[in-house]
Amino acid sequence: MRKYFKDIISVILITILSLVMMRSLFAPGLPMFHDSSPHLSRLVALDTGLKEGVFPPMWAKNMMGGIGSPVLMLTYQFPYYLMELWVKLGITMQDSYKLTLGLSLLLSGIVMYFALRHRFGRITSLSASMIYLLAPYRMVDILVRGAVGEALAFVFVPMILLGLYRKSFYWILFGWIGLILTHPLASAIFAIFYPLYILFLYKKRERKIIFIKYLTAFIFSILLSSFNLVPTLLLTGFTHYSPALSNPTEHFPTFFQLISSKWGWGASMPGNGDYMSFSLGLIQIITVVAFIVYFFDKWQMGIKPGREKIFLGGSLLLGILLMLPISSGVYSILFLSNFIDYPWRLLFLFVFLISVISALLMHKLKSKYQYLVGVSVIIILIIQTLPISIKHPDYWTQDLSFFEYDTGDDKGEYVPIYRNTRFKFDFEETINVIDGKAEVEKIQELSHLREYKINAIKDSVIRINSTYFPGWKIFVDGKETNIQ
Repeated sequence: MRKYFKDIISVILITILSLVMMRSLFAPGLPMFHDSSPHLSRLVALDTGLKEGVFPPMWAKNMMGGIGSPVLMLTYQFPYYLMELWVKLGITMQDSYKLTLGLSLLLSGIVMYFALRHRFGRITSLSASMIYLLAPYRMVDILVRGAVGEALAFVFVPMILLGLYRKSFYWILFGWIGLILTHPLASAIFAIFYPLYILFLYKKRERKIIFIKYLTAFIFSILLSSFNLVPTLLLTGFTHYSPALSNPTEHFPTFFQLISSKWGWGASMPGNGDYMSFSLGLIQIITVVAFIVYFFDKWQMGIKPGREKIFLGGSLLLGILLMLPISSGVYSILFLSNFIDYPWRLLFLFVFLISVISALLMHKLKSKYQYLVGVSVIIILIIQTLPISIKHPDYWTQDLSFFEYDTGDDKGEYVPIYRNTRFKFDFEETINVIDGKAEVEKIQELSHLREYKINAIKDSVIRINSTYFPGWKIFVDGKETNIQ
């Protein structure tokens, strides 16, 4: 127990700071985060499907005003199952959403601490995990955007790192399963990053062994996530979904916005008239400057900085450049707009890299300086973050029925292409006689099955008020019938 006492103290400190920074989530009600409405809509749909005996729920029958949406089968699923767990334990859906957001911060800090702790001392690991925990973008993600998928992805990225440092197949596996089921963009970025990191992190003798272990875990994670991954890859093309709908090249933050931008609750706007912050953070900027100085100092003395540091520095530089307007041509040439909806979301990569780099830099200091720098970093981070971890000014007043019939996405992008518009439409009935004369009796209307008894007095045309999606079938008197 004595051996782990200081680690326990570090975890307690991370927990206390996480609770302090997430204190606004304890207030009653649902804040009007950018994504709170679609996330709650999906949670309601998932809960409805599970209650109807469908697993996994694939069709959100009441979304889009009642005409339905395939969003459940085409979006990441782990965050909603986690929120559903809290619902089953008796917590309201609104509070389950907020609880998951808050836990994402706490768990990410703890996982990052233990990942770094395998290589570095306690104070170095603690301060670097605090840089990861208290980055301004983390507050934007949780308290402005309410992006529960991306917030949870911050837990699984360092879990993979933990697996690499410990050479553990299972940590790599759990990390990748969680990341794939939680956030597509982060999965794509780190599917490129981690194999390259292995090449630069390990010496030739170890590289082959760890790479085989990593690759095996990665393949297994894809297979275990295929129930979500396969429909997403094969069927998203039947919807209006495209990251290009966000006009990515109109949403580059400027260099000065990365240095300092005003805190706000609003959205990202074309140009630099944004109503949200893209600030890197003071400690993060100091770390970048210190890393640059370190590189120049080494080269001036004719000493190579080391393969790992070169790779991390190059990744950091590339990540920053891809966030800036200077990269607009690259987005066009490499079709990055088909994958990245907002360039500033690469702050995700920046937050991770700067945490690891800070640990590497601090590790080079003498022990007595590590404590001095580490404590100073934590104090400055708290001062930097406390003013922005405040209560959202606007709250939803609608009950759950509003979210049940909402769009479930940002721009109606998950509406099937068979519908000309991406906007929802409220039908008064789920089924109508639009020609002829018939009597309709509703037997059951479930997420995966609708059953009606129709007494056609004369030839009639019946319209089921649901969007069409590949896989739907209609049977009349037990025989499959063409859908018009």
